[in-house]
Amino acid sequence: TYSLDGGAATAFSSNPFTINGLSSGSHTVSVTVGSCNASTGSFSIGSSSAFVSTGCTKTDVTGCFGNTNGSVSMTTSGGSGTTTYTLSGSATGSNTTGTFTGLGAGTYTITASNSCGTVTCGPQTITEPAQLSTIVTNASACDSYTWSVNGATYTSSGTYNTTIGCQAYQLNLTITSSTTQT
Repeated sequence: TYSLDGGAATAFSSNPFTINGLSSGSHTVSVTVGSCNASTGSFSIGSSSAFVSTGCTKTDVTGCFGNTNGSVSMTTSGGSGTTTYTLSGSATGSNTTGTFTGLGAGTYTITASNSCGTVTCGPQTITEPAQLSTIVTNASACDSYTWSVNGATYTSSGTYNTTIGCQAYQLNLTITSSTTQT
């Protein structure tokens, strides 16, 4: 039999045996086998603070449509052991810092876990600037054409594209020769 913290004797069916459901703090167990003298031992169970999320933040994409400079992060406290943060959603990953960078627009969730449990942050939605429409210029010129958008001079017909900042431009150009053969 065993007695926990001076309580009533309880039979055990295996050796070794396990006592479940103990609270944190100091405990004493006394074990008696048959008519042999009791053996007594003391031990302590430490307490862990509750494992909780203490912060959940996001940074939206800046600059141009399609950039990947957004981020999500999570902070936690409590629990014990190493905390692992796992990102799911529009991108995935795992780390021990809780910060995920280089993200594009999308919806993300961070799940943190350690030996005391799991907590979740999200879903969080990262937004991005609107996609700008391409500005199209149709032009005809004799011999050459200098496009004011980029300062380039063209001497043949064609479709030309350039991007300045976040804005896309397209030039549809027709060049005719000033010399004619007779």
